[in-house]
Amino acid sequence: MQVLADTGVWFRFVRRLRLPKKTETTLTAGETQRYLCPISSMEIIRKWQSGKLPCPDPQTWLDRALEVYRE
Repeated sequence: MQVLADTGVWFRFVRRLRLPKKTETTLTAGETQRYLCPISSMEIIRKWQSGKLPCPDPQTWLDRALEVYRE
């Protein structure tokens, strides 16, 4: 299955925050191909800069978070 995650789902998944059970199951399935819109990286940085997103060093976080997604 191919999944295009939005920014909120992506952030919650990588941070291991609560997601609906079906979403979590789909994202963790071995056969799932996870895709992410490139604009999501920019959205994370902008939210962090405005103080709306508690995220440690966003560049390090983004590098790690992007490892399991395709663009």
